[in-house]
Amino acid sequence: VLDLNTLLSKMLTEVTQIMSAERSSLFLIEEDEIHLSSKITQGTNKPILLTIGQGIAGSVAQNGQTINIPDAYQDPRFNPSFDHDTGFVTRSILCMPIINVHGTKIGVVQVLNRKNGIFTEEDEALLESLNSQISIAIENAKLYSSVVVKNTELIETQSQLQRRVAELDLLYSIETELRQNEALSDIIKTIIQKGIEIIPSELGIIFLQQDKMIFSLDQESDTIVQQNIEPSQIELLSRVSNTGLSEMYNRESNNTETFQVSTKIRQYLCVPIKQQDKFFGSFAVVNRVSGYFSEDDQRMLTLIAGQASRAIAHYQYELEKEKEERLNVIGQALSGVIHDFKTPMTIITGYIELLKMAEDENERNEQADQVLYQIEVIN
Repeated sequence: VLDLNTLLSKMLTEVTQIMSAERSSLFLIEEDEIHLSSKITQGTNKPILLTIGQGIAGSVAQNGQTINIPDAYQDPRFNPSFDHDTGFVTRSILCMPIINVHGTKIGVVQVLNRKNGIFTEEDEALLESLNSQISIAIENAKLYSSVVVKNTELIETQSQLQRRVAELDLLYSIETELRQNEALSDIIKTIIQKGIEIIPSELGIIFLQQDKMIFSLDQESDTIVQQNIEPSQIELLSRVSNTGLSEMYNRESNNTETFQVSTKIRQYLCVPIKQQDKFFGSFAVVNRVSGYFSEDDQRMLTLIAGQASRAIAHYQYELEKEKEERLNVIGQALSGVIHDFKTPMTIITGYIELLKMAEDENERNEQADQVLYQIEVIN
């Protein structure tokens, strides 16, 4: 038996019987090396916490010397409050330190009321031999507990690592598929499909606040359905988008939220979509296929929403970039047209000035011909 409390309880029962005593107690020194706490106190389940140096057990823990008291009430170190609380009457006490193989005090064992008389030197020798076994058992139990704790921590670390690897695989899978999509509807479709695949749900919905648009996946036709809508008509999606706080609802009734879809809403999980601390939408999955939405589901949906955010932001960036390039091309074309228009007009203006100044009729006719030519160039 390596559970410490169970082990100590069994050993203390044996000690009480072997020592022909009425009760026994066992205290262990706390890690702070200031306090002594009762691990097993026969006759009560109430824990006892002593400062080292306090009472009989505290004195033994402090100086490491055995104390054998034939009449407890005659010893000033004895605290009778325990007797008053329980109705037990302490007569004789044999209290001894528990020392491990390294010579370090780790606790105290205390035996009360020898059934026949008082505790003798032979009883002290007997308890000392029992103490060595108690010490070894305690150290083994502590070692076992330490190994169990470390093993549990290792298993938890391994589980977290596996979960993280699975999350990275999911993100890579989504990113790979998103790279193949150019249209916003295709991006939304990939995100929703992944969401209701990883968190098995009847419906997935994405809300983009700036566009006042909600997107859902029609699984029968495998197409994206989009609706222009006012935020007031979809309070939950709008609220999550505005506050940036996820919301989860798992009860089967009393739900008043609406998503502007025909599906009856029993459960939902909704997370914000954000880009660089700016919230611009929300992503909800509705009616889990089995069980209830959990914190793990919320974490996974948040990861997927993060991918959605980057993909949508990249799409919008590319869209703005394309618009800018188009405007640049149009600007350059207009500049050329204006230049082509401006040059003949400058020439025409010059010839008209010369025409006004010319006195010779032949010269005026020549200047007029040049004006007509430049007008033809413009046309």
